[in-house]
Amino acid sequence: MGRQGLPMAEEEKKDFLKDIKQIQEEMDLIFDHFYKLRRSPLLTHTHIWRPPTDVFETKNEIVVLTEIAGIDPKKLSILFKEGILTIRGERQTPKIEDSIACRNKEIIAGQFERNIHVPFSVDKESVKASYQDGILIVRLRRVGPEEKTTKIPIA
Repeated sequence: MGRQGLPMAEEEKKDFLKDIKQIQEEMDLIFDHFYKLRRSPLLTHTHIWRPPTDVFETKNEIVVLTEIAGIDPKKLSILFKEGILTIRGERQTPKIEDSIACRNKEIIAGQFERNIHVPFSVDKESVKASYQDGILIVRLRRVGPEEKTTKIPIA
């Protein structure tokens, strides 16, 4: 019997799980510190940032979702040229009057630009953009037959 009246294997298992929990808590602290450092205003204030973007391909189109909460959609620039969709804008955080210190800063602000390669010809007249719940949605309709991969032999 172990010191807590448990069989030795049970006591070792309990100690092991306690150690694992402590390691997990320490790793959480490390990742929290890294995350805050990565989002530090010193690192993000003057740099171009990249809002999270998802790109989906369907049979007929590419759908691009870009998280732009806090940005007036009228102040965005959305361009399509030579197979590249470019989304540009800037997010500004409101100034807090009479603020003495910033205790935590996680909201990234500043200019951004995203360039998304579209792997097929697009009907430029049918490109549509909409804004819903902080997400920009751009739809680019495929035109013409799907381009197939061509194997190129080495001579």
